[in-house]
Amino acid sequence: MASDSAVTGESADDGYRKELVARGFDADEVDDLLLDIPSFSSDDEADEGHPAVDTPQVVDQRPLRERYAQSLELMAVHAPHHRSEDDGFAASGRSLLEQLLSDPPDHLRLRYCPCAELKEADFMKKFVEGDGLPVMITGLAQKWRAQERWSSAEQLIAHYGAVPVKVWNIASVSGFGKPMPVHLPIELYCEYAEKNTADFPYYVFLKEFAPEHDDLREDYVVPELFAEDLYNITPQVRRFFKQHAYFIMGGARTGSNLHVDPHYTCAWNTLLSGHKRWVAFPPGESDEYRAELGLPVGSNRGVGFAKQPPARWWRDVHAKLVKTGRARELGMLEAVQRPGDTIFVPRGWHHAVLNLDWTVAVTQNLILPAMLPEVLKRLRSKFPRFAARWARALRLHRAEIWEKYGDGSPPEKDALHQDEIDDDDELITDSELFR
Repeated sequence: MASDSAVTGESADDGYRKELVARGFDADEVDDLLLDIPSFSSDDEADEGHPAVDTPQVVDQRPLRERYAQSLELMAVHAPHHRSEDDGFAASGRSLLEQLLSDPPDHLRLRYCPCAELKEADFMKKFVEGDGLPVMITGLAQKWRAQERWSSAEQLIAHYGAVPVKVWNIASVSGFGKPMPVHLPIELYCEYAEKNTADFPYYVFLKEFAPEHDDLREDYVVPELFAEDLYNITPQVRRFFKQHAYFIMGGARTGSNLHVDPHYTCAWNTLLSGHKRWVAFPPGESDEYRAELGLPVGSNRGVGFAKQPPARWWRDVHAKLVKTGRARELGMLEAVQRPGDTIFVPRGWHHAVLNLDWTVAVTQNLILPAMLPEVLKRLRSKFPRFAARWARALRLHRAEIWEKYGDGSPPEKDALHQDEIDDDDELITDSELFR
C-alpha cells in the first residue's frame, strides 16, 4: 500500500512536517526538527526511479546535544510506556535486579557448554532437532573485535560515540503515513540509559545496518554453528524474513517480554557487555498454558503486553512460578548471561529477557538445517506458496540438505504458479545479508 506522501507526490520531509504540525509543534520547531534528526532510507521503502546522486555532504560541527536536541525532546513527550515510572522499578526494583544477578537453582538452570567441546552434529541432535533445548555456549566470541569495542559504555563511546542509532518510531497520526524515526548518537543514548528513571526505558534494537554502521557489523562474525541459515538462499527467500540480524544495547530495566520468535526461527544472542537474565518455556499455545505463563489469552493475545515493563513479569509471574514449584513442572529454564556468553533459543520456545545493567549484544534469527522438517510442515500449512518457493530453492542450492531433511515431496508439488518468476537460481550475495 502506498504511503500518503507517495499518493500526493509529497517528499518525506513534507509528510513529517504535517505530522509534527498536527502534534502541536510550531513552524520554527518543525524546521529545526527536520534539520536535527538524521533520516536513513529503509530497504522496505521503494526508491526505484530515483537514482542516487552524489552531492557534497555538509558536516554538522555543532555539539551532539545541540544537534539532537529535538530528538531528546521527542523522547520526552512520546511513547508513554517508555516514560512511565508507575511501578517505581528504578528505585524499588533495584533489589529485584540484584536478586536476578544470582544464578538460578540447578534444577531450573539451563545447560552451559564450552564451544570447544560442542560438535556440530551433537549440537543439532541435542539442542535443535524436534522441539530443541535452550543452551548457553561459552567462548564463541573470543576472536571478535567487539570483545574490546563493545565491552563497556565507555569503550563503545570511544569508538562509535557519534554514530546515530534509531531509538524510536513515531507513528503517523493518520495511521497510514510513514512512521518518523527518532535517532540519537550512541554517546547520548548511553547517557540517557544511565540517568533515566523509567520502568521500561527506550531500548535500541538496530535492525537496519546503514553505511554508518559498517564498522559495528565488522566487529563480529556469525559463529560457524549458525552459518547455515536456510532463509539465506536467494533474495526472494530472504525477503520472507528480511530483518533478521540486530545490534542491541540498553540499560537496566530494558528487555523483551515473553514471546516466541517469528517465522518459526530459532535465535542466537551473544552478550559483549553487562548481564541479562533469561527465561524460557517449552513450545505450547493453548490458552491454559499461556495463562500460566502470564501471557494474554483469547481475543486479548498480544494486546499491550509487549509495552509492559519487562521487570513486571519477573516480579509478578516469575516469582510466583518459582515459589509454587510450577516453574519446574512447566519445564522452565533460566540463566544469567555474562559477557562472552551466547544463548541459543530453539524454535517455538517462549522466552523473555531482562537487562540487569548496561548491556550490548548482537543477535540473529535463522533456520538451521535440522529444523527443516518441522518448519517446512508449518510453512506448507500457513504459507503454501512461499513453502513451494523455498522447497524449489533448497532442491536447487542445498540438495544435500534437502536430501537429508526434506519432506520427500516430488518436485511437481512445488511447481511454479503462472504469476511467479523463476529466479530462484539467483543466489543471495553477501551485500544483501544485512540490508
